[in-house]
Amino acid sequence: MTRNFIQTLPLNHRLKTVCALIENAPVIADIGCDHGKVSEYIVKNQLAQCLIVNDVSAPSLAKAKKLLEKYDADGSGNAPKLEYRCCDGAQLSALFPKPIHTVVIAGFGGRELLKIVEALKPETAVLEPQTAAKELRQGLYALGYIVDADVCVYDKRKFYDVLRAKKTYPPLKETLSAIALEYGHFYTLPNPYLKLRLQEDARKFGSYPPNLHHTERLHIIKEAILWQS
Repeated sequence: MTRNFIQTLPLNHRLKTVCALIENAPVIADIGCDHGKVSEYIVKNQLAQCLIVNDVSAPSLAKAKKLLEKYDADGSGNAPKLEYRCCDGAQLSALFPKPIHTVVIAGFGGRELLKIVEALKPETAVLEPQTAAKELRQGLYALGYIVDADVCVYDKRKFYDVLRAKKTYPPLKETLSAIALEYGHFYTLPNPYLKLRLQEDARKFGSYPPNLHHTERLHIIKEAILWQS
């Protein structure tokens, strides 16, 4: 990921940043599709030959299907084949016979995202963890994925991590730094929202009673923020 690429991303909008990281693929699964906004983006931009629209909630899946039905029936031949699956995302491989090249998952906890990636083994995963981003980065690396995009987004007064991971062959053997695990693989590239997040974390951890954990975290923050100055 480059400085110029970061500047093209809509970093003030969580789902738009997720969408911007999706690349063309034969089969894409939008897991936890909710109302289908990400699926609609994939269809409109013809990013897949086949799109699996998935949610564990039948009412949510029905809303997505209603949003997408105009594309499913347009008859132009340009829209991808749409497949709807109501199930836990980790079970998709049992309900869909072909390999799923790319998964897009936004709004889940990092540990749940990791469980789904481990189960489906996609070539590419576009992920937006609501929690446990550090554990997600560490787990992806252990599963043999390299993160080629990883940005801090600020949407509706809240910070989010949005990242894209790709399977590597053979798996990498290096270890990730504490800063990369905490604040993303590309903390050295300028990002106004990462800088803001670091400043807020510095104030927060600086106000806590001193202990080893808080001291170590402040050291990480101070080292990372030097790159954002």
